Amino acid sequence: MKHYISEKDMIKLKIIVPIVLILLALFFIVYNYKSLVKNFEEGFDKIHLELAHSIDRNIAAHLDHCKDSMEYVTNRRGFVEAEKDWIENGNAEDLLFRLKENLTAKDEMIQVILAEKDGAIFLSTDERLDYSLLYHSDNEDIAYYETSDGQVFIGLIVEKSNDLRYIALLNPKILYAAANVNDDHDNGHLILADEQSRIIIVSNGNTVDLMRREDIINEYSQGLGFLKDSQKSGEISIMPLKHSHLKEDISFDARVFVLPTAQSENGVLVIVWIGNFDGIVLPLIQISAKMSICCISIVCSMVYLLYVLDLARLRQKKELELLWEKNRVMKELNQQREELAHHQRLELIGTMTAGVAHEFNNLLTPIMGYSLMALEHIPEDNAKATDQLLKIYESSRKAKDITRRLSDISRKNNREFMTAVNINHLLQTTLEIVQPVRPSFVDVNYKMPEEKIHVLGDTTRLTQLFLNLFVNAFHAMAPSGGVLSIGVELIDSKVKIKVEDTGCGIPPEILPNIFGPFVTTKENQHGTGLGLAIVQQVVSEHDGRIDVKSEVGKGTVFTVYLPMMETGETIPLSP
Repeated sequence: MKHYISEKDMIKLKIIVPIVLILLALFFIVYNYKSLVKNFEEGFDKIHLELAHSIDRNIAAHLDHCKDSMEYVTNRRGFVEAEKDWIENGNAEDLLFRLKENLTAKDEMIQVILAEKDGAIFLSTDERLDYSLLYHSDNEDIAYYETSDGQVFIGLIVEKSNDLRYIALLNPKILYAAANVNDDHDNGHLILADEQSRIIIVSNGNTVDLMRREDIINEYSQGLGFLKDSQKSGEISIMPLKHSHLKEDISFDARVFVLPTAQSENGVLVIVWIGNFDGIVLPLIQISAKMSICCISIVCSMVYLLYVLDLARLRQKKELELLWEKNRVMKELNQQREELAHHQRLELIGTMTAGVAHEFNNLLTPIMGYSLMALEHIPEDNAKATDQLLKIYESSRKAKDITRRLSDISRKNNREFMTAVNINHLLQTTLEIVQPVRPSFVDVNYKMPEEKIHVLGDTTRLTQLFLNLFVNAFHAMAPSGGVLSIGVELIDSKVKIKVEDTGCGIPPEILPNIFGPFVTTKENQHGTGLGLAIVQQVVSEHDGRIDVKSEVGKGTVFTVYLPMMETGETIPLSP
């Protein structure tokens, strides 16, 4: 026994199911909260560690550029000659000029160029000689220098012969500003330190500060210890840092990423990146939670809306059913009125058609009679005139058949005018009729069996059928030309007539409706869309069928199947 759910029970289900889904979603969110936070942390670490590497590559690029500039200038011929002049004659004026013009004037990162001989500074582009060495870096081409007033510089050393070397002093603050690709202090903060953690370079709002280790304030002390441990181990380190202060009015929980010199490309400065975990990850988590709440609210609203709509639908259902019934009755009445009017129009057309056919028949009768009388008076040796008069008579007879068909429109259909039609003779005659309209660039191939094949049919109607197919084929092959192939064969008790052309083909969207009235692929001035509709009608009148296959650009094949006359039938042959 079948059980059906009532509409009220269906409404309850529509309410209960979304509520259950909402509860499951809430359980899933709470259960997976820790996993969600962990995934955010991993993504956060990956992004910010890549940011630290990007800063490292930027610093390395600036250091390499300055070192390459130093080596290029100091190896130029003019500089070498100026250097030789100083060594041999003690004249440093040209050497100092070339250092200023070629390096400090073109690269703002290079603040001062020092020339040192046997460990003593003898020349400076800022004319100060109070620079002293703090310590040498593990990289032999790098050293740290300071002035008597406490300014600290990073020195790029270019060794020359005879214990002579040049030192390009870089301003750490300018290097910091050039390397800091992310200047968004709300999301992260960059700290640079030397290898021994003596010097810390930080940004404080719009300015860059350089601090010595002894001047480190409390908020950086925890991170400084972590920096030393990471530099000592030589491994990249990540550490959570509580209440990190970037600016006076900003405090947040952060994650510290330390890239020691052993893992960096620059090999000189330790990269410390402090990422604002609270400012980036927690908002994402909060957004996810808010989106979940928003989705739940939307689902609840939709459930309530569905409930209200279902109630309204139940109230209006009977009214709609009544309106549908009234509409159906009105449609039936309108259809009956239209059918009655259509039958009246057909009756009027039938009456008019019978009258027109009668008048044409009266005109055709003397034409046929006079043509026969003329045949009796033509000499027997005038075969051309005899043939022409026979064609006039034959055409008049066919025209009379057409008027008879028009008269039949006003009467019920019958088969009293059907005769035994020789298909081979019919096709040949039809080809002769269309010969005047056949384009010169279209060839015709005709294949038929030797024996005579008869079908029961109306000669005029069958001629009209194949006339339409042949003319359509000619139009499809214009203007490029082609071949019209006509074949006749017997299949069981059917006569198969195939009409194939190599024309433009029929588009796929038109093919299913090709036999409908007013459907055509020709231009407006070349077709009415009635030819194939007449073909379909004639085939149906003769208890046959017609198939069509077509491919755009390759051609179309129409196949007509007509019942073959059985042996022993006494139907008269067509003239």
